[in-house]
Amino acid sequence: MIIFGLFFLFSFFLSLIFASWYTATQITISLFLGYVCAVIADYMIHRYIWHGKWRFVRSKFFQWWLYPHYVHHLIAHHKHAWDARSELTSTGIVPQEFKQTMEKRFSDQPWVIRALKCSNHGLSIANISCMINYYSLFVLTPHPYICLVIYFLWGYPAIFAILPSFLAIFTQINHRYYHMDVQSRREICPWYLRYFFCSSEFDRLAQAHCNHHYTKEHYDDFYSVYPFSRLFLVPIFGRS
Repeated sequence: MIIFGLFFLFSFFLSLIFASWYTATQITISLFLGYVCAVIADYMIHRYIWHGKWRFVRSKFFQWWLYPHYVHHLIAHHKHAWDARSELTSTGIVPQEFKQTMEKRFSDQPWVIRALKCSNHGLSIANISCMINYYSLFVLTPHPYICLVIYFLWGYPAIFAILPSFLAIFTQINHRYYHMDVQSRREICPWYLRYFFCSSEFDRLAQAHCNHHYTKEHYDDFYSVYPFSRLFLVPIFGRS
C-alpha cells in the first residue's frame, strides 16, 4: 500500500520537472483514474466475458469475437489448470497433449482455434494481432470512455490515463507466473521481471489467483490480476 502511494507521489514530482503544478496535478489524477478504470476493466473482462456472466458473450452474433475468449479461458484455461496443475505449479507450462485434445474438441470452430493459439490456451499472448484482439475487449468497459472524458477536459494528460491499461497486456503475456509456486517462480523468472513477479504483493495475487482456480468458495472471486486491485474492487463490487 505504501509503495502504491509512493508511486503516484513520485509521478507527481516527476511531472513537475516538465510541467506546471496544475498540469502535474492533471497528469497524476489522470494516471490514478486510468489505473482504477484499468483495474475495473480487467475485472469486468475476466468475470463477465471470460466467465460468460454476460449471456450475449455466448450468442451466435459474437461467435467470431467474444465467444472464443470465453472458450480459451473458462473452458480451456480452467480445465488445463486442473489437469496440468503440477506442471503449471512448477514450470507454468501446459503439456502439448492437453492442448491438442482441446483443439481437437473445437476443430470445427476456426475462431475458437485462433483464440486458443493466440492465448496459448490462456497463458500468454502470441503476437500483435492477438494483442489487438484482446485489447479490443476494453471497449466493453468504462476505461476508454473515461480516457475520452479526460481528453476533452484536459487534453494530453489523457495519455497517462491510457497507460495503465497496458499492464493488462503485460500480465496476460506473463500469466504463467500467476500459477507457479513461489520457489519455482523465483527460479524461472528473469532478473528484469523479479521486482514485479517476485514481490510480496505478487505473492498475494498469485495465491488469490490459485484460490480462484482451485477453491469452490472463491471460484466467483479474485478475478483481477492487477496489484492492489482489491482496494478499489471490493468497495465497488464486494469482491476482487
